[in-house]
Parts: sequence; C-alpha cells; structure tokens
Amino acid sequence: EDDNAGVRWLLRGVDLCAKQRGKAAEAVVQDEVWDAKVLEYLSQLQAKKPVVWTGDLNVAHLDGDIWNCGAKHLAKSAGTTPEERQSFSKVLDETKMADAFRKLHGEGAANWYTYWSVRAQNGPWNRGLRLDYFVCSEGMFDEGAGVAVQDCRMLSGEGEAVELDFIAIDHCAISLTLSVDPPSQCDALLKGPHFGTLATP
Repeated sequence: EDDNAGVRWLLRGVDLCAKQRGKAAEAVVQDEVWDAKVLEYLSQLQAKKPVVWTGDLNVAHLDGDIWNCGAKHLAKSAGTTPEERQSFSKVLDETKMADAFRKLHGEGAANWYTYWSVRAQNGPWNRGLRLDYFVCSEGMFDEGAGVAVQDCRMLSGEGEAVELDFIAIDHCAISLTLSVDPPSQCDALLKGPHFGTLATP
C-alpha cells in the first residue's frame, strides 16, 4: 500500500470472497477471528476515506435474502447460521456501513438473490440466497457526498424465473453506480491502487 498516493484517493475498495463457514466448534472460533479482522480492517480504512466492501461474503443476512427462510436445516448450513447473520449485522453496525442494495430498495430487496444451487437446479424457480454485496460507508448515501451511491443492482431476473444468461455457474453479477462531485475528481478516483486485501486467518 502506497500511503503517499493515498492523498489522491476518493474512496477505498475492498474486494473479498469470504470463506465458507460452518457450525462446528472450530469453525465458529475461526469465524470470530475472521470477523474481528474484517471489522478492524474496515474501520482503519474508513478513518481515511469512504469504503466500498464487495464480493461473495457467504452470508444471507436477513430473512428476505433466503428463499426458504424458516427451513430447519438453515441453522446449520454455511451462510445461513444465526451466528453468521448476527455477526454480519455487528460488522455493519460497528463500522457504520450499509448494504447498498437494501439501503436503496428497502422492502423491495426481498426475494432478489445472487446465488442458486446448481445441484438442486434452483435457478429457474428463483430459489436462491443473496450472498453477494456492495457494502458502503453510510456517508456515501448522503446528499452532497463527494462519492455517492446512486444505484445498486443484480443482473438477474426476479420472481418466477431467473435470466440464466447473466449467471456465471451459480452466482449472478452485481453492479454499483457511483457519482463523483465534482466530476473533475473522476481522474483521481480512477488512479490506483484503490483495492485493499485481507489475509485469511
């Protein structure tokens, strides 16, 4: 990381594929270490610039992010355990960051998914989970923010069927639209590096 270049940056991005989790005792301990590192890292970045945290975070946060919420097996399934979902809430609360899709679409965010099991052939029936996110600093949703979130979408269908053309194997693409004020700062935004990395514990 080049600290001198940091004066030019308008935001920091963290692209992260979170490890798959589980219910076993050793997995719970590893999750706690991982989540603590994520929380610390995001907090450090936000002290300098707005942050966008994105990737397959391997957690279906709220009930509307799970097609069969209430099914008994979910409490022990990776990505849907109560511990994982509560931990994700904690990270959002303590870092003062927000799930961009839910922030912009509110209750309309329910039943939109980014993952469908290929083995169970769940895509055509939209039986999925929302595991992929853009998590943004809360200030990026404020009017007049230098770098502001304008839109967040997932490139898939909704409802009875999923547009399979937009799905790579089992996940669909997601997009985030930002505005930069003044526009002349776009050049600074495009100069890198902007992305941080977090080592897996």
